[in-house]
Amino acid sequence: MELTRVTEHDLELIHEGHIELIRSEDTGQEFLKGYAVVWYDKNNPGTTYRLPSGILERVDRHAFDEILKRGDNMEIVYGHEGHNWLGDTKTQTAFVEADEIGLKVTVPIDKQYPQHLNVKTMVKRSVIKGMSFEASGLTQKFRDAAGNFVSIIKRITSIDNLSFEKRPAYKATTADFCRSEVAAYDAEIAKRKRIQEILTKGTKYV
Repeated sequence: MELTRVTEHDLELIHEGHIELIRSEDTGQEFLKGYAVVWYDKNNPGTTYRLPSGILERVDRHAFDEILKRGDNMEIVYGHEGHNWLGDTKTQTAFVEADEIGLKVTVPIDKQYPQHLNVKTMVKRSVIKGMSFEASGLTQKFRDAAGNFVSIIKRITSIDNLSFEKRPAYKATTADFCRSEVAAYDAEIAKRKRIQEILTKGTKYV
């Protein structure tokens, strides 16, 4: 049976009732945010990517369920380059959550960290237009009614990174930055959900 260390600091973040909203006007906290993955939507052409081979690639709504449930670390970078590291879920310098649209990324900006400021500037100037992902997984391939070869990413088994990109493959992905209570609240909720998952997983000890 798995043993998971839960620190007293982690436990302090979990409580019943109201979760206080982080107020940006008080903290000045800014966030990089975006959708690194968008689930396939037949009404949104941006959720299909035509591979160089001509195959139409799409991502299933539940493709990331396994690694999210396992709590795999997800690194956020720029340009799929490790030296352009922006944060990761293990250190809680970034937060990743699946919703009805796709895989949502939130990175609190550290104003002392040049990479954060560089990416923020490129996002503001629309140099960075979206996000992308590098991962391994299982696909389902078939030919559709129009004769196109289609590859559906059904299950991601491991992930290398989620990346802010100048030329994202999937046009429906997004990249933005904000100073908002909503983004701060979302980041806090994602963090608390992760801690709650740790507490309910296997045998715990403090």
